[in-house]
Amino acid sequence: LIESVSLFVLQKAVSEMAAWVKQHALYLSVNILPADLASARFRSKLLALLEHYELPPAAIMLEVVEVECQDLIALRQNVDAFRTLGFRIALDDFGKGCSNFERLLGVPVSDLKIDKCLTDNLFTPRRNLKGIIDCLYQLPVQLIFEGVEQPEQAKFIRKHYPNASMQGWYFSRALPPDAIAGLVRQDENNEGQPAIADSPFLNDTMAI
Repeated sequence: LIESVSLFVLQKAVSEMAAWVKQHALYLSVNILPADLASARFRSKLLALLEHYELPPAAIMLEVVEVECQDLIALRQNVDAFRTLGFRIALDDFGKGCSNFERLLGVPVSDLKIDKCLTDNLFTPRRNLKGIIDCLYQLPVQLIFEGVEQPEQAKFIRKHYPNASMQGWYFSRALPPDAIAGLVRQDENNEGQPAIADSPFLNDTMAI
């Protein structure tokens, strides 16, 4: 049933968020499995949705969830095919599961999501991970720190990794679609405050 679940999530997320994505220059993140990238049915449905809602591929980020160690050659080919079409592809939850540097360097993703377990210990005494993150920051990918909940975390990331993005409860809890309008307006009217631009949290809202 997993492919049907992915297709349902995709349909639901795009239909609910298409207008907001176009109006406010946002992008929509959707969690998928590596097998979805290899599915002709998934690809056909995704392209049909973009055509129907008049969205460019760049408006969608596909977050690949690592549930098992996949064939790197196949994963690389599938990611490259979607990148060629213009989609953003993120390696999700880096820092746990099957995440490793071989996989990271071998798959042409556009974005790398740092798992909350690393964010929580970024500057924890005796668990300083800054050296590892520094190495990741030098790679030609967009870093996105997950699980940012405290202002101290956001301040540290902004200082040391100014080009990175963040998401987490510090910016907003997950919201239903009808509550997003007020948040977007607040973001546009309050420069310098926690902003949607700092936190592509909509994936947590729409991909549940």
